[in-house]
Amino acid sequence: MVGSANFSNPLQLFFFENFLLVPIIDIGNKGDKMSYDNTVRCGWCRESGHNKRSCSGFKQMIEKWAASDDPYYQRRASAAKSRQKGRTKRCSFCSSTDHTIRRCDLHNGRVDMLARKWLEARKDIVARMHEHNFGVGSLVQYTTQRWKNGGYTTAPYLAIVTGIHYHTITDVNLSDRPNFHTKKPLEIHILTGDATGCRYAGRLPRCIMDVGSFKGAGEYYDREYKEKIDQAVLLNGTTADVPSSVFDWKIIRKEVYKHLKRS
Repeated sequence: MVGSANFSNPLQLFFFENFLLVPIIDIGNKGDKMSYDNTVRCGWCRESGHNKRSCSGFKQMIEKWAASDDPYYQRRASAAKSRQKGRTKRCSFCSSTDHTIRRCDLHNGRVDMLARKWLEARKDIVARMHEHNFGVGSLVQYTTQRWKNGGYTTAPYLAIVTGIHYHTITDVNLSDRPNFHTKKPLEIHILTGDATGCRYAGRLPRCIMDVGSFKGAGEYYDREYKEKIDQAVLLNGTTADVPSSVFDWKIIRKEVYKHLKRS
């Protein structure tokens, strides 16, 4: 018996010991491989403990190719040297080769500016939550569209707030942003009517997010504001239990960094 395999045929045992348990070895100049015991093996000299890029024998051969009068070997030396240097690091924000995006002053300034906006918006919104006793367990009048009798009907329902995603709250939740209606940090559970038991993602109540419509918006955004601002109306409050991590600068900055990376 070898390992967990039991071979009754000697030929099977011979094949297993001589072919399946040998180290994995690279064939040809196709790069470096790991043996079965996780040891680096050089793709040039076949020695273990280093790779082709750091192989002294390969470096000597490159120098011989470079000194050759044959254009073929000169091209080969040039290609090998460029591969050894690796790809030039470049900032994905400003395209500079002096740094990466993590050390980019322009990008870090952009992150800090947006993080400050998020922090100030959260402070304003949380202050309103405490003022109006809004939190998980609050009762709201929630207006939504439902398919009924061959068409959509809009109606208000009594609902309860079962969750608040505080870490998704940003300055965009405030009503003076043109796309405020797309931000829905609430988990809403309908309690009455034909929608009883239905769950929705909902906007913050008007008393929490209303700071007026988008400045200089014109008729379109004024209409959007009037239609969307009252989706949730606070009826009965509860304790506003907001986690302190909502104001943690490091967490906010990290969230902003990820947000800008996706956008």
